[in-house]
Amino acid sequence: MPDLYNAIFRRKSIRQYNMTPLDTLQDIQDFIDALTPMFPDIQVHFEYAVRQDIMNLLPVAAPHYLVAFSEKKDGYLLNMGFMMQQIDLYLSSRGLGSCWLGVALPHSEFRHRTQLSYVIMLAFGRPQSLSHRQDVQEFKRKTPEEIASSPTPWLEAVRLAPSATNRQPWYFIGDESHFHAYCLQHHLINALIYGRLHQIDMGIALCHLWLAVMHDGGRVEFNNMAGRPEPPKGYTYAISGIIRQNDSIELG
Repeated sequence: MPDLYNAIFRRKSIRQYNMTPLDTLQDIQDFIDALTPMFPDIQVHFEYAVRQDIMNLLPVAAPHYLVAFSEKKDGYLLNMGFMMQQIDLYLSSRGLGSCWLGVALPHSEFRHRTQLSYVIMLAFGRPQSLSHRQDVQEFKRKTPEEIASSPTPWLEAVRLAPSATNRQPWYFIGDESHFHAYCLQHHLINALIYGRLHQIDMGIALCHLWLAVMHDGGRVEFNNMAGRPEPPKGYTYAISGIIRQNDSIELG
């Protein structure tokens, strides 16, 4: 498996690309075909696009775009963030650049290639400049105390996760054996703008947690754990997980 864990500590969003297409996308497709979902029962689909296939309000032009579609079921946004972040880190591990495009849309004729619903897309390609951060201090993130009730071995990986407008909408309660994840609660206009994106952001952070636990020899079982603590003020419950230090647990 590619070294996704160490890519966490160097990855950065790339907004300027060499517009020459990659020679092949086969290695990327092979990685996509082997992705680990958070919820295996949710059907997903990925399509490659070029600039003419999409509408994007941001000034980010890339030679390639990966467009993600999903069946709409409970947890589908968490699941897509979880899966797409594996791709994001894989691209970074290969020295390629990528950028989440939260306000981009594929054109209607492109969306009709599948009956699944459009979720999100990544721009990617060769970066015009450095593809990695040189030092973890370059990350502009909340402090550990702002995103968790207590320090844990996986917290730093979660803290460095990217999010829409860098809002870092997560809060975790837990320890080395379990966790409960909470997302910022939204009202009115903020819910329309950030509600969907922040669920995807939660999936991204949970991907980082999962990778950190695996790096330490463990496994994560995601679930909706009974008896969980009440959400902190201003947050709503997202998901829980049990951390096992053996090979008997499968994601589900």
